[in-house]
Amino acid sequence: MKGNKKDKNRQLFLIISACVLVAALAVTAVLFLGNQSNVERVMDFGTVLDGVSVNGIDISGMTEEEARNATADVPQDLLKEVKLSLDVDGELHAYTADDFSIDTDYQDIMAQAVAYGHIGPFIERKQAADTAGSEGMVFTVSLTVDEAKLQTALAALKQTLDKEPQDATAVFTPWGHFEDGTPYAPDKQELIETAANGQELTYPEGLVRLTPEEMPIALRYQFWQNDHYEDDYKPAAATISRFLYIPEQTGLIADMASIAGEINEQVQSGAFSTITVPVQVTAPAVGLDDIKNQTQLITSWTSSYSTHNNKARNWNVAKLSGIICGVSIDPGVTWSINEEAGPRYVSNGWKLASGIVDGGYVDQPGGGVCQISSTVYNAAIRAAIETQSKHHSIVSGYMPKGLDATISTGGPDLKLTNPYTVPIYIVSYMNPEDKSITVEIYGPPVIDPATGEEVIYDFTSGNPSYYGSPVMLYIYDKTALPDGTPIPLGEDRVYAEMRQGMKVKTYRLFYKLDGTKYNEVDFENTDVKPINGKTYCNYPDPATVTPTPEPTEDPSAGPTEDPSAGPIEDPPADPTTEPLDEV
Repeated sequence: MKGNKKDKNRQLFLIISACVLVAALAVTAVLFLGNQSNVERVMDFGTVLDGVSVNGIDISGMTEEEARNATADVPQDLLKEVKLSLDVDGELHAYTADDFSIDTDYQDIMAQAVAYGHIGPFIERKQAADTAGSEGMVFTVSLTVDEAKLQTALAALKQTLDKEPQDATAVFTPWGHFEDGTPYAPDKQELIETAANGQELTYPEGLVRLTPEEMPIALRYQFWQNDHYEDDYKPAAATISRFLYIPEQTGLIADMASIAGEINEQVQSGAFSTITVPVQVTAPAVGLDDIKNQTQLITSWTSSYSTHNNKARNWNVAKLSGIICGVSIDPGVTWSINEEAGPRYVSNGWKLASGIVDGGYVDQPGGGVCQISSTVYNAAIRAAIETQSKHHSIVSGYMPKGLDATISTGGPDLKLTNPYTVPIYIVSYMNPEDKSITVEIYGPPVIDPATGEEVIYDFTSGNPSYYGSPVMLYIYDKTALPDGTPIPLGEDRVYAEMRQGMKVKTYRLFYKLDGTKYNEVDFENTDVKPINGKTYCNYPDPATVTPTPEPTEDPSAGPTEDPSAGPIEDPPADPTTEPLDEV
């Protein structure tokens, strides 16, 4: 009996347990019946739960690969929206996300979206599935800023924005430019033809020239026309500017580190606006006005060659004018016109023209170039340039008395020493129409030491005084003059005229920029020694032909010479510097 009772109890326990299990299964079925697909997804780790989206893109039910393909453009679209603008000293600079190493959290967000509802205890995954299914689960990819990379990018950018100040500079163009930018090149026909054809000739980019208002005043120009100054002279070339200028540029130092926070804020908010970068502006040492002032026309001095006009001489004058045009002399440097020109030989392209030799005139290579040296000299003294020069032994008829400078190959030279702290520049050109040669000197303004004000110098000659009693010397048994001119047998020819000595004082005149003269001082005392005449005779010395008693002195007869002693010449004032020839 007892055994049967135990069997019955065991059966009853099994029946009750089965009932409880059925009830539990029923409850479970009821709980999950309404969300069967998500239940399956909770159990299946290969697909994204329903209701999950990334930046508005629904990726429900997708595999991870499918989800990433569907959202592949999200990071690039976000980065394209980054438009950072920096105001650096008034200049706007635009930058993209790449410039500042800005990125997105796309990888992290996609990993979260794909794993959502698949990680953690079952009940949490169940709750995640319910939320996604009923309300949706939105994941958002955002822009990110790596502070270390941002600072590195800003430091690199600073190197491109920082700049050293640049001084204004001048480009010396000896032939110059007209107001419209057309180069003045009278020896370059192709440029003239180009301009005539209407083709625009403009300055190189970034270069400027003087404005019409900045061109030199009329007092800078002087023309000595053989024996007088032309009133109110202004050459046709006065509209030409000899320099082009590159304006100065200020420097700056940009404080890029201080804007890192603003960049970060704009990236996080997605609202981009111009960021003003704090800068320290540094000024250049030399501005455009400064460099214009240092390269202004100090003086333009013109002389005439109308009274001694021949092709060979004009060729030599033009040749030397072209050689010295464009010369610049650095501060403290001494420049020699003879060194610049080099020896004058026919083989070097110089023509034979008249030059002074032993008191007369002989054709020699480079004859006439003293026109250039004397014109340079007159321009130089008006520019307060230190000069070393020598006057002609025969007074020049085409220069103011006492204001000439002779040169010759191996003989006298003209040297200029720049006394300024900036270079000086020489321009030289001929004008065939009015038969003149002009020399211009450019550099800083001339300052009167007594007043500290800018001054315009002029020079004038006093009344000369003449002295001495030159005589005619006779040189016998000569068949030709020193210049090669033959002398017929039994005849003679005058080679050198008798010339009295001349003393003249020159003066420096001081003018204000309005033309008011306010001072005058002595400049130089010039003494040109007397010159005895020379007559060459193609016959013997009469005194050697027929011996005669001691003759009675005849005042009308000139002195005689010993032919064996050669030509007799007045002893020079300074034998160490007396030239062999002058041109």
